[in-house]
Amino acid sequence: MTEYAGREALRALAWVVTKEFLRKKTRAARKATKHGRGRSRGGNPTLAAIVDEARAVSFVYVVSSDTGVVKVGFSKDVASRLATLQTGNPDRLKVYTHHEVPASLAQIVERRAHELLHAAHMCGEWFQVTAHEAEDAILTAILEIVPREPAPA
Repeated sequence: MTEYAGREALRALAWVVTKEFLRKKTRAARKATKHGRGRSRGGNPTLAAIVDEARAVSFVYVVSSDTGVVKVGFSKDVASRLATLQTGNPDRLKVYTHHEVPASLAQIVERRAHELLHAAHMCGEWFQVTAHEAEDAILTAILEIVPREPAPA
């Protein structure tokens, strides 16, 4: 298997795991309450609010620069985050990739990716690795952290 084919397989697996996790969380949220829209009389979140929270997603991304360093971070709006990073940065930045993850797990996935890249840490969330290596760290972190069903026996 080529490196490209291996990375594509890893991307596909991470996508499937994330989508299945979000589907289960949404299903569980629907079972958790029988109220309509808005808030219940007791002030507790209703089905709509719980489902919205269950479906919330963020993106763990890799931003690369002209100088060969990359940033691994997370955001709900990657384009806006790139614009913020570009302000005051003399290097041209671009989003190499981004992967959708449950919002509740985005910071944990990002932190694990940072741990995997620790040996190449420069400062803050910037690393001296290729964009491919940074993406591999994100995909590995997703597969380690996002819960999934065990393989059938």
